Amino acid sequence: MILRIESENNKEVKGVELPFKESLYEHSDVVSKVTRNPWSGEVFCSSSWDGSIQFWSFKESVIDFVKSISVGKPVYDSLWFTKDLIISSSATLDKGMVSQIDVRTRDVKVIIESDNATRAICRVNENLIATIWDSHKIILTDMRSTKESIQTIESDTKLHALDLIKEDVLLIGCDHVVRLWDVKSNKEIWRNAVLEADAINAVTALSNSVFAYSTMDGTLSINRI
Repeated sequence: MILRIESENNKEVKGVELPFKESLYEHSDVVSKVTRNPWSGEVFCSSSWDGSIQFWSFKESVIDFVKSISVGKPVYDSLWFTKDLIISSSATLDKGMVSQIDVRTRDVKVIIESDNATRAICRVNENLIATIWDSHKIILTDMRSTKESIQTIESDTKLHALDLIKEDVLLIGCDHVVRLWDVKSNKEIWRNAVLEADAINAVTALSNSVFAYSTMDGTLSINRI
C-alpha cells in the first residue's frame, strides 16, 4: 500500500471532497517518498525500494495511476527539479547513484555514481542540488552541467538527513548534531547537539529559524536557531 486518504464522515479536506478511504497498491517494497509536482498540483509521484518511481494523478477526488519508471536500484529520496524532471537518490548496501529522470520520455540518466550509498537529496537553489553519502560527505552538483560536482562538504560524523532552511543554507542532521551550513561561504554557521540517546533520522525546516527533527527511538522535537 502506498497511500491512504481518510476523512471523517466524508468531510471536505482542503476544499476537495474525498472518499472515506482510498488505498493504492502498486509498489512491491517500502515506499520511501511521496512528493507532489509543484508545477502541476494534480500530479504526484511515489518512490520505492523496489527501484521504481510511480506517477499518479489526483483530479476531482479520483486518483489514477499514470506510469512507472524503473531506476534500477532502491530509491531512498526524490524531488521534482522542473515540471518534467525528477532527481532521485538510489542505493544498495555498497553502491549509490543520483539519477536525472525525464518524466515525458522515461529516460534515466545517472549523473553521480559512487561506491558509497546515498540516501537523501535536497534542492539548494535554482541550479544546485545536494546529496548526502555514507562517506560522511555532502556533494553539491550544478544541474546546468552535471559532469562534475562543484563542491564537497566533509562531516566528522555520519550524515542522515538534510533540508533547505533558507536559500543556500542547508539544515543537516548528523548522528547527534544538527548543523547549518552556508553553501556560498562553504562554512558551518551553527550547530546544536541533540540530547536524545538515538541518532537523528530526519530533519525538516518549518521556517527560516525553526526546524523539526526525529530520532531513531521515535522522538520528534522542534527547535529554534
